[in-house]
Amino acid sequence: MSFSLDDVIARLERVEKELEELKKSRTEDVDSKGKEIAHMISSLLKKRFRDKERIMAFVALEKRPKEDGAFVWDEWMIVGPMPGMSEVEIPKISKLMESCSNEARLKILHEVFKSPKYPKEITEITGLTGGALYHHLDVLTEAGLIERDKLGRIRRTANGELFTDIVFNIIAQVAHAIPKLEERE
Repeated sequence: MSFSLDDVIARLERVEKELEELKKSRTEDVDSKGKEIAHMISSLLKKRFRDKERIMAFVALEKRPKEDGAFVWDEWMIVGPMPGMSEVEIPKISKLMESCSNEARLKILHEVFKSPKYPKEITEITGLTGGALYHHLDVLTEAGLIERDKLGRIRRTANGELFTDIVFNIIAQVAHAIPKLEERE
């Protein structure tokens, strides 16, 4: 049995169309299940915090490999009453935002969140030396995002990990959704 080139092309086009339809149906299925789960969580939270005007819920899941090659999901979930604007500690928020508004500090955070680093290691990675390095470390320490361990290494704090996980992920999502900044300038 022989096939002409037109027959092969027509069959490939049909297969491609079927694959696209299959992808679309699977995406819609995943989206609808996600919406269903979100609705269930929302209903539970509304019951739990019925006396509050606003609540915040943030869930992050991250897949990481185990030593045996299998994968495990790490999960973070923050749920609780959301303070009204009158309750917000503006100076504290300002300090946290300022600490993350500098490229050098973002590089430092990124590196120490992978693993604790000695100042010399941070210098090798960032190129920051002496007073400039210690200025940025002081800003991050004052904001409560990093600290020194007993060996003198710079490491993340629990609050720093929580803050940066939430803020960096939100900012990354927003940055991804906005056209490239370089193109807009």
